[in-house]
Amino acid sequence: MSYKKNFKNKISLFILVFAILSLSIVPVLAKGNNAVTIHLRREGGEALAGRSLKVWKVSDDVLLDDVTTRLQEFEKINGDELDKSYRSFDTEPSDKDGAIELSDLADGTYYVRDVSAGEGGYRVSPFFIALPLDEGKEKDIYPKLIGGVPELTLVKVSEDDKRLPGAVFELYKKSSDGKDERVSLDKAYDYDPNGSTDVRLTTDANGEVRIGKLPAGEYIFREIEAPKGYEIVRKDTAFTLGAEETKVVRIVNQKRSDGKGGYDFLKIDKITEKPLRGASFRVTRKVGKMYRTVQRNGKDYVVTSDKKGAFSVSGLDYGTYYLWEIKAPKGYDLLNGSVEFTVGADSKNHRISISNVKSTSSGSGGNTTSTSDGGGGSKRGGKARSRKRGDIPKTGDVTLIMLTVAGVILACVGVSLVKNDSRP
Repeated sequence: MSYKKNFKNKISLFILVFAILSLSIVPVLAKGNNAVTIHLRREGGEALAGRSLKVWKVSDDVLLDDVTTRLQEFEKINGDELDKSYRSFDTEPSDKDGAIELSDLADGTYYVRDVSAGEGGYRVSPFFIALPLDEGKEKDIYPKLIGGVPELTLVKVSEDDKRLPGAVFELYKKSSDGKDERVSLDKAYDYDPNGSTDVRLTTDANGEVRIGKLPAGEYIFREIEAPKGYEIVRKDTAFTLGAEETKVVRIVNQKRSDGKGGYDFLKIDKITEKPLRGASFRVTRKVGKMYRTVQRNGKDYVVTSDKKGAFSVSGLDYGTYYLWEIKAPKGYDLLNGSVEFTVGADSKNHRISISNVKSTSSGSGGNTTSTSDGGGGSKRGGKARSRKRGDIPKTGDVTLIMLTVAGVILACVGVSLVKNDSRP
């Protein structure tokens, strides 16, 4: 009896496990008798080969009362969120004729999206498939293709490759004189010479910004606002767009460290505003009346301007800091004074320009600093006088000076005593 009872228990357990597995697998593998063919063709009839689409089953019923409104609603949901809510699969790549065949589909409503970032100059506009099809309705689907001209796609991601909506950018075109110019765009983010230069680009629910009709040239994406909970890693991202080219630019953000931030700076010639490389600064904080150098990995935190005159500080606790120039660009005077800046939650959205005069100029006080909001106008700040020698005040400098003065006084007293003792 004991043997039979154990055997029955094992059979019951097996049936229970099988039932659970069946319930979890069947919805994913559920099949039907529906089949459709998606045709990806350009206006001239040329096929869009090698393109895969992603399909989500969003309902077991046909729910397409207002297709336009529903498409707009789904367009606002990124792929990760769709995956959490609906079962999905990737199609096979389209064949040489641009065809993708889908078979064994169960009844219901399917949402289809192009997740290929528009390689080849075209992307497939999202669409729905409602099954079963009406009697006699064609089983061939011809979705709308968007593009046809070179297209630029900015993709904003986190360090773990998660798509990030809500990042805000400005687009600049490099000019021959070295001054960046805002690109004129229309409201659809297409290049328009008669458009506005004040258009700000915001990444959508899928972490993307698409810009069309851009002429070939050198451009810069300037990030002016990071996604919520993240901070800017690199403010400017330069890239080159060739003729008849479709390009994808990926820009990474890192999660914001609570209570830590950074600041951007630009070193320029006071007269020509030409970027200056090779200027080195020591980062300090003020403790009482003394300036103490910030330590980074056991060493003084020193930053140097690159060939574009740019340099930055990062990973600093919120608060006020001071830059002291310890090495001027070749042929220029050192700044005699500090550059004050404050690190906070949005300090990466600002930039300070620091200008120097050439060492052949006469008079002091020519070196200045200015504060910028990251690409717009700048507001002049206080002045920093030039100096030709010396270093920034160090922690022990005052003590050394006091000891030296005390030594001189004692020496004078000693000489006076000796003279008095030697008198007759």
